[in-house]
This record gives sequence, C-alpha cells and structure tokens, in this order.
Amino acid sequence: MAAGDATGTPYAAALISVRGRSYGICTAGVWKPTVLMTAAHCVIDDRTGDYIDPSTFSVVNPGSPFRVTSAGIEGASPVRVVRNYVVDGFQLRGTSVPANDIA
Repeated sequence: MAAGDATGTPYAAALISVRGRSYGICTAGVWKPTVLMTAAHCVIDDRTGDYIDPSTFSVVNPGSPFRVTSAGIEGASPVRVVRNYVVDGFQLRGTSVPANDIA
C-alpha cells in the first residue's frame, strides 16, 4: 500500500541520488506540493562535506517500482530537485548523526 492521504496524494517519497557508480536512497516527507523534507545527511556528501548537486536527485512515489541504471532512475517521477537547504550548524561527523539532522 502506498503512503498517502485519502485522495491518493503521497505524504512520503524516496529521494534517490545517483552519482557516478554509486547511489543513495533516503525517505523524504512531502511537506508542501513542491517541498520535501529529509535528513541533512541525505543531501551532504560524506566525503567532502559539500551539498550534493540537486540535479543528481530523483523522486520516486511510494510503492512505485524503480530501477537504478547508469542513465539514472527508471520509474522516477518527472520532478526536478532544484535546491538543497540544511539547518544552520549541521556538520556530518563520520557515522554519528547529530540532533539537527534535517534538510
């Protein structure tokens, strides 16, 4: 069953970033029709500490089949992530997840 309200509007999605031969998948909550909320560590590159390029993200609705390929995500929604925001003071520290881990 897909996570959504009675009208079928989803309130959660998978946020997938494909970078070269690696990828990451995080859950994102739908806060507004054009705003997703996820953990800050999902949008920060753990090797560099920089923001992950928003153009590498795809959004997949709950329950939708998808496949990660070298060309990107097959089955992803036709949406575009344009900007990442992270709370002030967030720093990724190895495998420790700080309390302000929200983006």
